[in-house]
Amino acid sequence: MNLQKQSMLRAAVLLTLFWANFPPAWSASLLDIYRLAQSNDPSFEAARYTLEAAQQKIPEARAGLLPTVNVSGNAAKTNTETTFSPSPTVNRDGRTWAWTLQLTQPLVRVQNLFAYQTSQHVVDQALAQFAQAEQDLILRVAQAYFGVVSAQEGIVSAQAQVNAMEQQLAQATHGFQTGTHAVTDVY
Repeated sequence: MNLQKQSMLRAAVLLTLFWANFPPAWSASLLDIYRLAQSNDPSFEAARYTLEAAQQKIPEARAGLLPTVNVSGNAAKTNTETTFSPSPTVNRDGRTWAWTLQLTQPLVRVQNLFAYQTSQHVVDQALAQFAQAEQDLILRVAQAYFGVVSAQEGIVSAQAQVNAMEQQLAQATHGFQTGTHAVTDVY
């Protein structure tokens, strides 16, 4: 919780500094800032990658339910020389090839069925965590954005109060000089 407050405070300070470096003519909408935060927020990026990793669990688990195919092969070449006393030497070459294709589909793989169901629940959980991360990002961006807007309004209000006080002082000074106000009004 403390870390979240620190990150919100940090975001508000960064937005304030960012806002202070640009004149008021430049303005970013809340949606623009949210889109920037989506691509630059490390915790949101971590949630996105966690979701992508969890989504790969379903194909992995489904692979355990599919048949397995094994292919193997070999080739052999044999050279022989045969000699019989009255006849000349006979050279014989022999070549053999053997290929084996094996397809296995067990009828029931209970552990793989459970693994497949579990993978679907893992993805559902990751989707919920991603939605939570998205809501957290929206909340943090909105708090920082409206914190900056509120701070700007506070600056405008404080400047208006300073201007009003300066006008009151000028009016009281002028009234004191003309004799219509007491010196305590100036003070």
